[in-house]
Amino acid sequence: MSTPTQTETTDDTALGSLRDVWNDYLPYWFMAPMVLVMVMITFFPGAYDLYLALIEEATLNVFEAEFAGLDNFRTAFTRGGAFHSFVVTITVVVSALFLESVLGFVLAALVSGVESGRTKSFYRVLFIVPMAVAPVSMATIGRIMLNSEIGIIPYVINTLTPFAAPNFLSDIPLLTVILLDTWNWTPFMFIIFYAGLSSVPDTLVEA
Repeated sequence: MSTPTQTETTDDTALGSLRDVWNDYLPYWFMAPMVLVMVMITFFPGAYDLYLALIEEATLNVFEAEFAGLDNFRTAFTRGGAFHSFVVTITVVVSALFLESVLGFVLAALVSGVESGRTKSFYRVLFIVPMAVAPVSMATIGRIMLNSEIGIIPYVINTLTPFAAPNFLSDIPLLTVILLDTWNWTPFMFIIFYAGLSSVPDTLVEA
């Protein structure tokens, strides 16, 4: 027959074991809501898109559509439009990434060389602000600013230069997309390069 002291010792041991388990898995409990949200906004839409790619046509009730297998992919690649889209995508990615890397490094190097702390903080905030704008909002702002009739950029070009401003949205849409993407994501490259340059000793930079 167990005594009260033995019972209390057993309860304390069990409670301690539960506490240890809770502490061991505590980081995972904190990560669980974020993982759940990420699964909901990435996995399920991705799985649904894959399902749509494998059916005959998208209707109001997609679950009644006929299964097409890989016919949709075969049609896309045989018509030639897929290859053109691939080339355009690669062009945008490579061009924008190059410009973002160069501009991000140049801005990071310039800000790292500023002596005044307040001035350095001002430039850091100024260069990071575009990254806080959603890509959809950035595209809308860019479309308004580059509009040939009401946009501020064509107006400045036509007013202050002897050249006529091109129609950014119809004549050079690929270049426009590259420039807008560069504007939106250069701050990200700036943060990476600035963090790297900040960790470099001043003596090494001066040398």
